[in-house]
Amino acid sequence: MVCTIDTHLFVYPSLSRSLLMETGILLLSLIATVHCLFGTDEMPTSSLLKFILGWIAYILFHGWSAPVLEEYRTGYLCITLFSVLPLAYLCGHGLLTRKNIENGLLLIAVIHLIYIIGQIIGLTDSGNTFFSVTGANENPTVTAIYLVGCMPLAVRRIMMKNHRSFYITLSVCLLASVAILKCRTAYIGLFVEGVVWAIMNVRRNPRSAIFKYKRTIIPLALVLVLFASIRLYDMKRDSAAGRLLIWKISAEMIVEKPQGYGYGLFEKHYNLRQADYFRSIQASAQERQRADFTPMAYNDYLEQGVEGGVAGILLLTAFYILLVVVALRRHDTTAVW
Repeated sequence: MVCTIDTHLFVYPSLSRSLLMETGILLLSLIATVHCLFGTDEMPTSSLLKFILGWIAYILFHGWSAPVLEEYRTGYLCITLFSVLPLAYLCGHGLLTRKNIENGLLLIAVIHLIYIIGQIIGLTDSGNTFFSVTGANENPTVTAIYLVGCMPLAVRRIMMKNHRSFYITLSVCLLASVAILKCRTAYIGLFVEGVVWAIMNVRRNPRSAIFKYKRTIIPLALVLVLFASIRLYDMKRDSAAGRLLIWKISAEMIVEKPQGYGYGLFEKHYNLRQADYFRSIQASAQERQRADFTPMAYNDYLEQGVEGGVAGILLLTAFYILLVVVALRRHDTTAVW
């Protein structure tokens, strides 16, 4: 929660968030280690945890074998992935509970909502020259995606009927804030959550209205998806076209160097590659007009591919697949809703 706000302890705001988060992860790791050393329990060993350790080993090996080791990004990735280990241990032994974590996540969402309200009425500044409302982050997209991620938690609390009025109000505020922040990725996230909820509803109740009228609902949903996709593209046409260029060049970089350029080096190598692209005759006038300095790929898979190579893409994909598989095996799919 401390790393949600800018503490002004570092050179620029994003460092306050990332470095304080890493400090918190290391503190949790220390607590887990002390508890393990002085207790009789052992660290859990599951397929997911082994996969995480293997992924960290790959990142470190890839960084050390690259011509340049970008220590900040490499350290951030390794420490963030490593956080799964102490969290699994602390949750497994009751030092942290699911409710503790959910309360923390929801409290962070409330902090963002307070910032959004303050920025709307002019009490606080967003710190962004392009957007007046961003939440506690400088980038409204980051805030919007986080708020969407908290929606299932708020809805689940409504269904549990504890402090129902509060969580209904919170859910409405989350939806309103996402609409105000105007993030297309967040809108897609809400749609995905809706689809997951519908699938799980059918799994629990095969006689539900969704299943009964599927021949009508599915075509209607496809039409809505098509219309929404066109509308989302038109919302920020220049931005969308610019990202298509970024994805195009990123994909070409992965093909040219499938082993990757090194973790933390996307910004450097992409912008050099983009400059080469514009020096060539293949760049169109519209692409030249919309291009700008690019710090990220706006696509996790492509960014992992540019930095960590094809293996980086496969590791990220496998991570998400493994999470879903583990949840299904543990019959934990109803925990979200």
